[in-house]
Amino acid sequence: PSPQTSPGGRGSRALVLADSPNKLTGAATLKRAIAQRDSLMGGWDKGVVLGWNFAPSLAQDIAALNDSRLEVLVIPPDLLDRLKKHLSAGEAGAMQRLRTIVDELVDFAMQHPQLFELMRTVGPPKDAQHWSDQRKELFGLIEQTIRDGVSRGELRDPYPPLTALFIPGLVRSAMLFGPKDLEPAKLKLWIHELLERG
Repeated sequence: PSPQTSPGGRGSRALVLADSPNKLTGAATLKRAIAQRDSLMGGWDKGVVLGWNFAPSLAQDIAALNDSRLEVLVIPPDLLDRLKKHLSAGEAGAMQRLRTIVDELVDFAMQHPQLFELMRTVGPPKDAQHWSDQRKELFGLIEQTIRDGVSRGELRDPYPPLTALFIPGLVRSAMLFGPKDLEPAKLKLWIHELLERG
């Protein structure tokens, strides 16, 4: 569980519970979240459940609980799928593909700020193998794009594996430590210009 300020109001507090990617989020998880929200450390204004995979009956379970102080959010596993689809859609050059990667990373981050709040406050989940596999695949995709650009003479990069780690790190740092009113378009443009100038 992670305490954080709820976006629903100034000074209100939310207790955030994140399920493992290998677990099915269902009625038992929701009831546990409500119980912890109401009892842990004197109680919280809101309970938020983050899950990867949901039981088929989840919508009915939420309706049956009828609790306006409970929120359920999905952690989408499709970032890599979306990137692969965009990158295979055409014959764009390496720099354009890097821009696409940056744009997708920024959009994902802005749509799911709670993930970065969890990283800052509690770190990755204990069952971190899924997260590790996803990170390695993402880094590999970025590295391959850079290597392709180097081989075609579009990019100069003496060590693509390191650059591949830096690109998601720029987005992560902006989400964790940047200004709260950071605009996605400005963040994308800044990272694009940084990469283009070398």
